[in-house]
Amino acid sequence: MIKQWTDKAFGLGIGLIASLLMRSAIKPLLRVDEQSLLEVGLSHADLIECLSTPLTTDPTKFLTARSRKRGPTKAFSPAGSQAVLPSAP
Repeated sequence: MIKQWTDKAFGLGIGLIASLLMRSAIKPLLRVDEQSLLEVGLSHADLIECLSTPLTTDPTKFLTARSRKRGPTKAFSPAGSQAVLPSAP
């Protein structure tokens, strides 16, 4: 029983440390302009909401879900960083 408790506590501790590291990696994105974030399907509001989630949650899962839900803008090309321009009629 004690081993189960210590294993669970250890897992929570590792999860918390991982969450804090991911949050510290996300914070610099707050300095990115809104248009660049929109190109990957995110906004500053998404970043702030993500960083406001409980520390026990994975913030990257939140951002991934939000980005997939909204999708990239039409000017974003998943194959690279080049813009996809509409074809002329």
